[in-house]
Order: sequence, then C-alpha cells, then structure tokens
Amino acid sequence: KEADTDEEKNYDGKSIKEVREMAVEFQIKNNPFVKASPTVKHFKVIERTDKKLLMRVLNKCHSIPYADCFGVEEEWYCETPADNPNAKCCALRITLGVIFYKSTMMKGMI
Repeated sequence: KEADTDEEKNYDGKSIKEVREMAVEFQIKNNPFVKASPTVKHFKVIERTDKKLLMRVLNKCHSIPYADCFGVEEEWYCETPADNPNAKCCALRITLGVIFYKSTMMKGMI
C-alpha cells in the first residue's frame, strides 16, 4: 500500500515508497509469566532499485511489560556487488536499535 499520512511519507528526510504491516506472534521460552508476544511489524521501503533495497522495520510488542515505552527498529540494507550487477548473490546488512517513546525506570534493563 502507498504511504497515507505525511509522517508515513517521509522518514529521516527520505520519501517512503511502500508501507506494509504484519502481525506475528513470537513464542517466549523459559519465562513463567509470558508465553507468547503478539507483535506488529511495520515495514517501510525507503529505497528500491535493481541493485539496492533499503527497508526500515518498526516492531511493536503488546503483551510484554513496559511495551508502551519502547519499540525495536530494524534497518535492512541489501545490495548486489557493484562490479558484477548480474551476480546471483547479494550483501545483506541488518542493524537494529531500541527507540524509547516514554521515560521509564526500567530503561537500563531494557
């Protein structure tokens, strides 16, 4: 789907090409209080060419403690080798970070 709002149309000064949303449930082991974490993943395609794909993914969990205080953002960067554009391989770099929406005493533990 196309980006709808002005906030969705721009990300760090770059226009967003496409937006997707996916609901998943992650199983959590060795935790007596939480067995599964329903999560919504918001995919935003920032750049897509024949040689490059840049995508940002915002993950929002709902049933874990302090879930309204933070989100996890991933950046996926996939590129084919510049010297061989017809190669059947690519380099994939995935980085992630925690973004805090509200201040919390548990910030150091998260």
